[in-house]
Amino acid sequence: MSFQSDMQALLADQVALGEGETITYCPYQAAPRQITALVDRREPLAEFGGGGSVPVLRYQLMVSRDELLGVWNPTEGKDVFELKARRDDLQASPFRLARVVQADTGAYVLEVVK
Repeated sequence: MSFQSDMQALLADQVALGEGETITYCPYQAAPRQITALVDRREPLAEFGGGGSVPVLRYQLMVSRDELLGVWNPTEGKDVFELKARRDDLQASPFRLARVVQADTGAYVLEVVK
């Protein structure tokens, strides 16, 4: 088995345990698809602009580095992930890829913002 297939198995196990989630990945200039991710939801951060502070949702996703079952070539600022802002939300919301935090042989850690 390769590290990549091990990562796929880990993510599948996490979904079965209720920890991983199925989300929609909308790559820039490509068709959206369902992928599995581990979502690290953090408290909203206050970001300051010209009009004062605004709470910003900034999450980290761990996804498989795979052309079909995960993310292969992420485009910062252009790729979008549709996921629930809170696990108990009924609908998913779009989050834009802010940056690639870490890239390994079989996985990415991505930071997304709403």
